Amino acid sequence: MSAVASGVWANPDAVFVRAGRFAIWFERRGAVVTASVRSYAVVERQVSVETWVRAVFDSASDQATVWSKGIPVPEGWDRGLAKPRVCALERPEGTSAVGLRKLVCDAVPVEVLDEATFRLTLQTDDDEPVELVPLERIETVPASEGRRATAELVGTCLQEWALGVSVWQDEETGLVTLDIRTNRHSFVAGFGGAGPESLAMFRGARVRCTNDGVAEAPYVRLLRSSSDFAGWMMPDVGSVAAGDLEVDDRLLDTDPRRFSSPGNCWSLEGVGEDLILLRDGGGEEYRFERPTGADDSKVVHIEHRDYDEAKA
Repeated sequence: MSAVASGVWANPDAVFVRAGRFAIWFERRGAVVTASVRSYAVVERQVSVETWVRAVFDSASDQATVWSKGIPVPEGWDRGLAKPRVCALERPEGTSAVGLRKLVCDAVPVEVLDEATFRLTLQTDDDEPVELVPLERIETVPASEGRRATAELVGTCLQEWALGVSVWQDEETGLVTLDIRTNRHSFVAGFGGAGPESLAMFRGARVRCTNDGVAEAPYVRLLRSSSDFAGWMMPDVGSVAAGDLEVDDRLLDTDPRRFSSPGNCWSLEGVGEDLILLRDGGGEEYRFERPTGADDSKVVHIEHRDYDEAKA
């Protein structure tokens, strides 16, 4: 496995994203879709990989099982998340906490990257190798100041300002969220909480920014809460994820009565040098602030590339 290779890969039944020290892997087998959150560490040129969260969603029975070993906390980033733990929305009968930890660790496949073609193969001891083709190459970079926004650069700034990996925890619910935003895709993993607030949510989507706003089209969505369940991945997900997201500017009109989309859209509400305001179809406002490089909350930074150029 290359210690530096980051990107988005896929095949008809799987999507894998890796950005620096973090990765999310989606895989479908029949009616079951799994999602795994992984972290990487490099010590003396040796790479260690660990699965921190693994979720199994069975759409045939509307059941979801989630194993969580802990939270991947970057060096110097201390929010009290590093304590290893195991929690499950539904724990298989007769499975102990130690058994769950072993199950999670055993789910880590070996990664083999062909540097000539940038194809990725995931191999476990018990299964056939999973071969993935590249959809997007990612370069990780140091933190830097974002460009200042103008009316002509809204789309560019929305794409650039959002790039990177963020990890945070809701102080009230305990919910942990990992967000990976690339030049062409958006990935989110949310898990944790207790009682009615417990939640497991994983999503992968194409995303595109224009001077009129942001459009997003999910191709995999997994959700398990006290009241909701979703467990779907689009057919031939690799082809869907590889395609350009075509945006009809009329869908980004700020008039909520004209706001419709097969995915999600946020329309431009206002722009300043350091702040862009968007509004969704329900009228809720979203703030996008220009990164300064000094107080950036992201734990991994991704190099900006034009939407078309970022395609592998």
